[in-house]
Amino acid sequence: MNESFEDIDIVTFASMETFADVVDNDGLKADIVIVHVSGTVYEADLSPLNRILANRPGSRIIVLYDQRAMILPFLKIGAHGFLKKTDLGELKDCIHWIQKGRRYCNNEITNWIINASPKRLGGHRAR
Repeated sequence: MNESFEDIDIVTFASMETFADVVDNDGLKADIVIVHVSGTVYEADLSPLNRILANRPGSRIIVLYDQRAMILPFLKIGAHGFLKKTDLGELKDCIHWIQKGRRYCNNEITNWIINASPKRLGGHRAR
């Protein structure tokens, strides 16, 4: 993958815990951060991502997930790309899209968002 993206710094983390340790101890200066998410993620767990997005607005976050319900907190904070861990064939497309300032969701997430009720996604219906 790196040969296709020589001009950007891409960092991958196997878990939110590993990501948090690096952000807390070393800081992080990456163009694209790829985080593997397993299990339940709480809003408090997202503080390292919030810091990256606040301190480095040009950084982009890609979330690799097991179950789509895991991504809701990441949608709320403004992560840029969402791929199921089994859809890694889409990773290059995802990187290209988010480099252009767009968001990228695989088909599962796109369909889930389109078909979900606003209440299930944490919002309210317009009246």
